[in-house]
Amino acid sequence: MTRIKSIELQHVPILMISVASVFFLFNTNTASAECTVSISGGTSIMNVGQKAALTATVTGGGTPLSYQWSVSGDILKDYQESTQFLWSTTPMAPADFQGPGIAFYWKPDASQIHPLNEGPVDRTVSVDVQAGADVCSAQTIISVERNKTDITRQAEDIYLANHPELDRNVIRGRALKEHKLWHSSINFGTAGYGTLFFDFHRAYIGRFNTWRREFGYPTTVTWNPGTVIPTGVAINHLNRKATYALTPKPTWFTVPGGTKLRPSNKKACDTGGGQNDLFDFTNRAHLGCAVSAPYHGNVHSRVGGDMLNVSLSPADPIFWRWHSFLDGVSQEYLAGPPAPAGFSSSSSVGRRATALDTRAPEVIYQVPFRLFRYITALPSVTVIFSEAVVGVIPQDLRVNGSPATRVHGKGAGPYVFTGYATPVKKVRVRLMNDGIWDLAGNAFVGSTWRYQLVKSGVDTDSDGVSDDVEANILRTNPFNADTDGDGLPDRVDADPLMNRNHSHTHSMDMGQ
Repeated sequence: MTRIKSIELQHVPILMISVASVFFLFNTNTASAECTVSISGGTSIMNVGQKAALTATVTGGGTPLSYQWSVSGDILKDYQESTQFLWSTTPMAPADFQGPGIAFYWKPDASQIHPLNEGPVDRTVSVDVQAGADVCSAQTIISVERNKTDITRQAEDIYLANHPELDRNVIRGRALKEHKLWHSSINFGTAGYGTLFFDFHRAYIGRFNTWRREFGYPTTVTWNPGTVIPTGVAINHLNRKATYALTPKPTWFTVPGGTKLRPSNKKACDTGGGQNDLFDFTNRAHLGCAVSAPYHGNVHSRVGGDMLNVSLSPADPIFWRWHSFLDGVSQEYLAGPPAPAGFSSSSSVGRRATALDTRAPEVIYQVPFRLFRYITALPSVTVIFSEAVVGVIPQDLRVNGSPATRVHGKGAGPYVFTGYATPVKKVRVRLMNDGIWDLAGNAFVGSTWRYQLVKSGVDTDSDGVSDDVEANILRTNPFNADTDGDGLPDRVDADPLMNRNHSHTHSMDMGQ
């Protein structure tokens, strides 16, 4: 009971209440409910390479709240798979374990790394919560596997679902959307189409194979379309034609050649038919144009199903195996014709090409990759050659005429150039043909490509989307309010990269 004592001070009655009594009067319910925590998110069975996002929900206890998560086994915070940049990974940091939620990608257990795959491994995710003076904990066990029984839960399915983005009112993974960007941004009339065809798909397949190695999967196996489509859990696909017509490589894409000459495909990039063998093509741009149509399109058409749809074709496991085969055509051409019988050569670097290697080195990849024309910054330029080179110096690379002052790299690269004057607006990058040689003495002939710098928070084409969002997220043209030309502004177009009035399928069957 509250103790109240009345005293007089200058004849004024005052109530005297103890501090403890005041606390009791105004805090009549100091005891709180016991702290409890539950974990939500994820599923009971998940795949290696799949993203897990879990949340801790706390009831009772006091404040403030603090969290400490722990996960058994190896995990990865994130990775960068876009061909715009080199592959990279982001490890987990201490702060990533100290919030109300945690997100990561499952790395494989040692027993799940190719060539092993010994089945699911139980992984424990737990969280300890400090809720004021109270402490509570929870844990969940998730079975993580590299699935080998379900054709809808293979490497392609996991990879293409990660990093989801809105695509034609459907949430699809970033890698799937990027393949569509290639088809929407590049056409047979684009300068250098043939080399872009080879270089984009090589980088695109390379990212997937790097992802596969990172998460314990075997790398992609090449498929020759002149043979039957192999079968098995890792390659079977639901949406594919029931039968496939064998499509042998045309003889004009082989070293020996044949009796037939290649007819022109009549595309803008085709500088003329009449080739008998692989080395009849004057350059790789011409070869890539000829390979792309009709040979490349015919195989897509004859496999059918998802392979017909440029928005979905990478979902079919045969896509990656087919494009690995096409990359082999490009690599064989870059290697040059075979040496004559009995030919021998030293491996020393000279200034005269040998019969073993008569091809000049080429730039096959740069960062940012030249498919991505609109960028927000250019702090460095990275270059990869088709083969090992010597003689690279900083001044070989110029950005709007300003030479780089630093370069780091060796062999085929990557070579990273920095120190040039900061460019603005239109950017012309030129790698000079001044003293760069391959190991056989073939001189690099030079290479030029372009970008357009855009600013954040500016909407140049007044389509309601800022230039940086168009460049970095939507991949649309910041200088054209209707990128795909279908009459719908990018802001309201559910699919701003694909004209809704056009067909978006690979080339239909046109013979060889």
